[in-house]
Amino acid sequence: MVRWFKQGKVIQSNHYTSHHDNHVTISRLTITPSRTLHSRQIVCRAENPLLSQATLEDIYTLEVSYRPNATLTLGWPNTETNLTEGKDLHFQCRVDANPPPYKIQWYKDGSELVGNSSTSGPVPILREYTFSIQHIGRRHAGTYHCVASNVEGDSPSNVIDINVRFAPVCSHSNPMVVAAPIRKPTSIKCQVDANPHDRLSFTWFLSSTNSRHHSKQLRDSQYVRQGRQSTLEYTPRSKEDYGNISCRAHNDVGPQRAPCVYILVSEGPPEPVRPCRVINITSYAAAIECRPGFDGGLPQKFTFEVHQLDNHKLITKKTSSDNSIYLSDLQPFRRYEIKVTSHNARGSSQFRSLKIKTQPKPVIKMRTPAYVHSMVTSPRPPRPTPPRLVTTVAILKTSSSTTVTSAGLESQPKEEFYDEPGHAEIDLREKYTWILGVVLGTITVSVILLCALVITFGRKEARAAAREKALAGFCPCRTGEKEELADGNTAAGTEPRRSSGGNLGWYHHEQRGVQDQSCSWPSRCYRIRNTDRDHLL
Repeated sequence: MVRWFKQGKVIQSNHYTSHHDNHVTISRLTITPSRTLHSRQIVCRAENPLLSQATLEDIYTLEVSYRPNATLTLGWPNTETNLTEGKDLHFQCRVDANPPPYKIQWYKDGSELVGNSSTSGPVPILREYTFSIQHIGRRHAGTYHCVASNVEGDSPSNVIDINVRFAPVCSHSNPMVVAAPIRKPTSIKCQVDANPHDRLSFTWFLSSTNSRHHSKQLRDSQYVRQGRQSTLEYTPRSKEDYGNISCRAHNDVGPQRAPCVYILVSEGPPEPVRPCRVINITSYAAAIECRPGFDGGLPQKFTFEVHQLDNHKLITKKTSSDNSIYLSDLQPFRRYEIKVTSHNARGSSQFRSLKIKTQPKPVIKMRTPAYVHSMVTSPRPPRPTPPRLVTTVAILKTSSSTTVTSAGLESQPKEEFYDEPGHAEIDLREKYTWILGVVLGTITVSVILLCALVITFGRKEARAAAREKALAGFCPCRTGEKEELADGNTAAGTEPRRSSGGNLGWYHHEQRGVQDQSCSWPSRCYRIRNTDRDHLL
């Protein structure tokens, strides 16, 4: 009787089959591999009921390969996902896999994280199964997960959402200039970023021009709160009411470290524009853009004056509310000065100057094909010794006609266009073509001669080998044997030899024996003549 056990527990008989044949029992167990069966022991035990001591068993340990099962948890001492700015954050990626994972990848908001890739702020520390961020900030808030990979596949973990709580900070850069007309209400908006922001409180302060070192808190009735923003309604009554106004917010994390500062000034002329820049420039047009300065508290416009520097002539003058301009109808390769002035209802600012230079007139130059030479009617200049003769054909497109011209020496000056590549050096090209033809011809003749020598040598070697093979079946005459010639005379036999003319010596006209490869010696010996040799070969 055969029974099966798994981890000491009997496996039901419906999972295996047993077959008895001639005192031999064969039992087969069928199981479905799973990650829970990995490293489990299967025992096959054979027992004979008639013999109490006759028991045999075999133990097999299962080795199951399966995809990773990754679980992401917070590492000590983190116990919750709501963290305060400045704390440390630790993750652990627990992986159950066989074989073990060969890589662990970390992701934040769907993007893979790479250790030591941050250029500012805290740097993430990545290890195989852990991920840490020291002194976290608000930019570290988001969703995190890990992905484990082995030969069976990839497996992502659960997602953990990290919420970073931080004190309020200004949403805009400090400080900001606000123009307020005297004895007229002006709205000043203070907006901050904070987490949490549901219970924000704001406080406004004024530092006047006469008492900049002393600030007074403004009344709560002068401002209102709407979400992350507070709006102040302020009316300056005199010059002493102008100065710096600051706004400071507070939430559950703490107060705002650096307040939002606003410089309150009276309405006046606008400031000059910031340095202008050229967006694009060609031979006939240019695009200019200027960054506006402070508008003085009133809507402002911009005036662009374009002067040609050669004769200081005013080319054009345009005024608009746009801080950029597109200039057309310019002349190629000319210098211009652009003066930009901003103005509002209170006056104008000083102008900002920008000097530009247009591109040269475009010139299309082509490589000269052979048939263009027939189009050039002017005679070619003689070849001087110092400068190099270059025949250049260019098609110049103008507004009136299309002209085919031929330039002279390369050393001559060029005017009103760029010296771009594209010249056709006809003489050098013909010279190099002729030299290349001679070289290729020489190489071709050398290859043909070499092939002829190889073929001739091979034929001689083949004929010599054929002669040796043909004479291999003849035996040489022994000394003293006679040859019966056609005229009845006899001659004494000699050792076989080959003369320089290729004549053969004395040979028996009998072939070698097949079995012992020995020569039989008949009573007669014959001379193989040239005619017989040719017939034989």
